Amino acid sequence: MPMVIQWSCSVQVDQSILLRNATGLPGVGSDGGGPGIGEFPIEVDEMVLAFGDFILDTDAAELRLRNAPVEIQPKAIALLQYLIERRHRVVSKQELLDALWPDQVVSEGVLKRAIHALRVAVADTGSQQSVIATRSRVGYRFVAELHPRLPPRMELAGAEGEPVSDRADFVGRALSLGRLRSAWARARSGHGAVVLIAGPPGIGKTRLVDEFSLRVVRREGGQILTGWCDGSRGAPPYWPWLQIVRGLDGDTADRLGTVDADRRFEASSVENLERADRSIFARQHAISQSLIGLARRQPLLVILEDLHWADRATLSALAFVAREITNAPILLVGTFRDDELPADHPLVGDLRRLTPRFSDLRLHLQGLSLGEVRTLLTGLAHHEPSRAAVDAIHAQTAGNPLFVQEVARVRLEAGSIDEGLESSDWIEKIPLGVIGILEHRLRQLPPDSRAVLETAAVIGAVFDRSLLLSIAGRDLGFIADALDAAGTLGIVRASRGDPADWEFTHALLRDALLHTMRPSRRLQLHRDLLVELEARHLPDPQSALARLADHANEIHRAGGDAHKALAYDRLAAWHAAARFAYHDCGRHAERALTTLCSLEARGYVDEGLAIELRIDRARAANMQREPQLALEHAEEAARLACVKRDDSALARAAMAVFIHPPAEADLVRRNVRLLELAEDHVRKGSPIWVRLVSARVMQLAEVPGSSERRARDSAEALERARLLGDPEALVGALSADLTSNWSRHPPGIRLAYSRELHRGVAGMPDRFVDVVTLLTALVEQGDLDAWVALICRMRGRIAAA
Repeated sequence: MPMVIQWSCSVQVDQSILLRNATGLPGVGSDGGGPGIGEFPIEVDEMVLAFGDFILDTDAAELRLRNAPVEIQPKAIALLQYLIERRHRVVSKQELLDALWPDQVVSEGVLKRAIHALRVAVADTGSQQSVIATRSRVGYRFVAELHPRLPPRMELAGAEGEPVSDRADFVGRALSLGRLRSAWARARSGHGAVVLIAGPPGIGKTRLVDEFSLRVVRREGGQILTGWCDGSRGAPPYWPWLQIVRGLDGDTADRLGTVDADRRFEASSVENLERADRSIFARQHAISQSLIGLARRQPLLVILEDLHWADRATLSALAFVAREITNAPILLVGTFRDDELPADHPLVGDLRRLTPRFSDLRLHLQGLSLGEVRTLLTGLAHHEPSRAAVDAIHAQTAGNPLFVQEVARVRLEAGSIDEGLESSDWIEKIPLGVIGILEHRLRQLPPDSRAVLETAAVIGAVFDRSLLLSIAGRDLGFIADALDAAGTLGIVRASRGDPADWEFTHALLRDALLHTMRPSRRLQLHRDLLVELEARHLPDPQSALARLADHANEIHRAGGDAHKALAYDRLAAWHAAARFAYHDCGRHAERALTTLCSLEARGYVDEGLAIELRIDRARAANMQREPQLALEHAEEAARLACVKRDDSALARAAMAVFIHPPAEADLVRRNVRLLELAEDHVRKGSPIWVRLVSARVMQLAEVPGSSERRARDSAEALERARLLGDPEALVGALSADLTSNWSRHPPGIRLAYSRELHRGVAGMPDRFVDVVTLLTALVEQGDLDAWVALICRMRGRIAAA
């Protein structure tokens, strides 16, 4: 019986057009189908369904990847077909259970395992969800672009006997694909490789990785894990690594011999804010070992997208994992926009350090050549364009594939790819960037729908539908229609991180909306969002502090309340430090200090606030391992404290910095002098004096020949702390003594001090505890129960943050 399939088109389709789509050449639209959005049924005696490089033959109950059969259970095939047939809606879990397991009593776990098996077969990870999307607490939906095709025997063959690719718009990357193939071959042989793909927006970095994944890695039986960096700010540290580790499903984790890879990742996050070195190592080691363990089963491709948005922790883990995988079958591929990297960006330093180790480390994508642009345009227009059109489009776009496709779409919609060469209304904007081209696409939205999208752009690159509903002033149905219309035009899509949220398909589309919006409207939206977020999250705004600070600063830049912007940035900096997001902490602290400077330029004076903000900035820079910057801010805070004669602030400024090894000797000496200055200004023997001496003892551990001085000063500080009975002073003195003089003490003294430290921290807030020293002390005692309890407490603190 013939199968009736619905697919998108708005023009009369004759047999030649059907055959052209069946052989894989794309239509005018970006998905390779027709250019419109109407629907009509096509009835053929035999039909297969294609999405990406996969083909589902419903008659043969077979799934193929580029004509090679994919190993998949019959139930998963039935599940895929059922979701495809109902792809225009979410299918509930209960409906799937009733349809696929009729007259059987089965649990949701059976369905989850079938979904997992299906995702593995079609190379769709749980975090990516580009084929099967989960709708939380509702069900599942088939979301890939679907292309009806004729059976394989009716397809035209390529030059080497393979079917003609249905990705004919992928041109000009043969050499880059070859380098990735070579790196993959080395990785498969057990020699880990790293390739970082650089280029401007729209150049095809992600497309190259996608093609390589499908054409090479998936075909050769490799595993693929992907993580994306978040450009909307506020994401936790290690966010793309967290996505990758969460991609290790429970079955995989069990096979690796772990209870829960995600928990193991989070369990290593136990560092103290001032001394985070060792636990950072543990966390990064957990990531690398999870990947290496997984790669023992099958060679592994790990993809990190948009590294130009990565936080410092993510980049530090990248460098660590790259060193660890040199003898593992792992290929690590990252993408980033090199035109957005300043010379002092951490990734630039990481590239420099990694280059001697990996020969294929850097792969920079250039614009397409004139001939490649002609090939691309021919595939889009279904005929070879005139030489004048090719020359003009190549000159105006510099061969950027995204720009080329946008120009072609505009011309084709105007009537012909060869027309419009003399037009000056939009075509001349192209050399200035892609804004003019993207604006043409945005103009296809109805005005009211565009207003909804403008509101979404102000919310962020990823936006919450409920927040959009509150701010846009429209009902739920209208918002849903506007998002559907924008989704049809390829402007937004369900978020790759959380399908309940939405995101812009390309950052440039959001930029275009922001760029063309009236400043007064943009400002009002920031004000509305600030009010709404405050109403939602006060009096406990922890989870929204970064967004509150961003919107308050946008308002401040337009002449609004600077004090509110400063206050939110300061709170956001503290919150970021508490959840170990050191890069975000530094960003907010720096912005708060900049805001204060703008207030001071207008005559505002607050000496105490000036000192505190510089102490905040010093602490943030210290956490980011920027000792020079940290010391500069601490020294300036100390100078202002001396002028104000505020000895307490002077002490806090001195204790804001610890110069971690390896470091320049001059920086260590400067920090020691700063601590000594503060010691001279406080009462000797006081709790604050004990803490200053303890900090200086720990810093002197980095000074050769200082062991006798350390032993003498730490003994004096410890004796005084015991007499004072001050818990903070005692814990600081014990931590300093154990850390700086560990090898000098016999085991009995170490054990006694460790027990004393453990008793001293009982009931003390975690922020005053050197967790690494305490964990070491508990191991010294052999008290593994207390060690596990401390790990669990720190995990709870991280989860709460």
